[in-house]
Amino acid sequence: MHVAKLARRPLLRPIAGFVLFVLAIGSAAASQDQANEHVLSLWAQTSQDGTATLVRQADGSTRLEWRLNLSQDVYRNVITAPQDSGQTITPFGTGDFNKTQFSTEVRLVSTGGDQAYLQWAGAASNDRAVLSRYREQLSNLQMGAVGPRYAVNAGDVAANFSQLGSTLGLRGLHVSRQFDGWALASHVGVIGESWEALANRAALDGRPARSRFLRDVYGAKLDRAWSGSLKTFLSFQGYEDRESSLPQAPFAPSTTRAGTMGFNYQQGQFLLTGEAARSRFQEKNLSERVDRAFVLDGTWRSGAWAFRGGWHDVGPLFVSLAQAVPPGVREHYLGADWTAAPWLMLGMDARDAVARTAALEFPSLDPELPPPPPLPATRNRARTLNSRANLNLGMASPSWMGWNMGVNAAQTRSEDASNQESSNDNFNAMLSYASAKWQFSSNMGIGKLSSAAAPTADSRSRNEQINLGRTWSETTATGLPVWSLGLQLNLGRNNQRLLSQGTSTTTSTLGVTMSGQRTGWGQASLALSESITTQPNGGADLKSRMAQLEMTRPLGTMNTLRAYYRYMQRNSGTATLETTERVGGIQINLIW
Repeated sequence: MHVAKLARRPLLRPIAGFVLFVLAIGSAAASQDQANEHVLSLWAQTSQDGTATLVRQADGSTRLEWRLNLSQDVYRNVITAPQDSGQTITPFGTGDFNKTQFSTEVRLVSTGGDQAYLQWAGAASNDRAVLSRYREQLSNLQMGAVGPRYAVNAGDVAANFSQLGSTLGLRGLHVSRQFDGWALASHVGVIGESWEALANRAALDGRPARSRFLRDVYGAKLDRAWSGSLKTFLSFQGYEDRESSLPQAPFAPSTTRAGTMGFNYQQGQFLLTGEAARSRFQEKNLSERVDRAFVLDGTWRSGAWAFRGGWHDVGPLFVSLAQAVPPGVREHYLGADWTAAPWLMLGMDARDAVARTAALEFPSLDPELPPPPPLPATRNRARTLNSRANLNLGMASPSWMGWNMGVNAAQTRSEDASNQESSNDNFNAMLSYASAKWQFSSNMGIGKLSSAAAPTADSRSRNEQINLGRTWSETTATGLPVWSLGLQLNLGRNNQRLLSQGTSTTTSTLGVTMSGQRTGWGQASLALSESITTQPNGGADLKSRMAQLEMTRPLGTMNTLRAYYRYMQRNSGTATLETTERVGGIQINLIW
């Protein structure tokens, strides 16, 4: 659909006007003649739906068409659940429902390679199991302009500064600009649970639209490339909770400011990164908390060897807009991989970490009541060792072509604040085979958990999984597919024993999937499965059965029509838990 045609539709005139305005910005940014096809291909690699299409005009110029992806479901649910169970057993309800999902995008690539774009996606449904709080909901809204040395993005944007700086998604504005050897990026906006929470839109369930404060965030980062090997950066970021956005909140609003500095050095196969940060955090009616953080990470490859290591020390009171390294962690780690032979790779990782929390006080949310008691400082230590081996048996011998084998062992030793120890040991082995017609994989795992602090949780576990598949197909003389059939068999078993109680629970599963497709006709699949779970106290086994049939028919080159039916019986054998779900519907997917 051409953008110019939008103005002829009264309901779409405001959107059309804004689209044309954004495209005009991108068109005006053109400065040099570059390949539009190349820019578009780069966009297609990052776009989720890839709907933009470049059209060559008679005069050699280019433009982009606007397309709309629309998916419409109409279905019926028939649910049988224990009386008065509400939605505690199943979130689904009986009735006729519909679900609509859409996404649209318009993008212009100018003759200079600059781009202007608008993305918009949302969903609507009368099924509360699909959209629990609203009949319609905005999923994504983003617009902006991007060029070889600049980017301006608004709406749903992401700020990714560093490990200790800003790594978050926000609704606001993100701007970046590159100069000779320099780069500047900044963001400003709001963190909210959704666009609906941001607008404080009344929800269908009667609960408040927000469960936490709206958080105003901001940040800026300056990068400097001193050479091809060394880069440094400075960043500053912070946030402030809007106290008025959540009246009668069960917790206090807070503010934070954090500054970081770091470097990135790469020479050949050696890479070293480091960062130092300092933060100031304050909750309402409490004193300011100041802390610091340091991280240092490195990797090096040499021939058949690859090494990695690092040291992290993040203060327990450090607060930032990044979650890469949790606060209170002081750890160091080492790891290595060795390609011993073309068919054998060995690896090992070791980590020693101490998690600390500071003694904290909390304000009273009611002036007439005393504040709650403070939390004491804690210190927990965990040491982990992970070793693994992967064998490509086909590289070792042609008679084993397609076979792979892997083993992994993980050990964790922990010590809590009371000096009580616990251990967790796990071992897994995998064997697989793949060819044009056959697929096979098997997995076996053993686990052991022991805890002096909670001996009732001491347990042993064991699981096995086997998958077997067979494929039949036919192709044309040129290698194009004509038809294909597939059969998949899955078997599984998981057992867990609680040592202190002398009880065990076992879950066994069986699944069969049949699928087929033919060019021009469409595809169909039938999946059947059953699981049985024993109860530790000797009650009746819980059985679940599932059958699902799907058929998809192409409508032209891009559109499809899909019909589906699902039968699910859960927890058969226990009247208070048994639930049956029958769902049948039709889905149409259209692209304009």
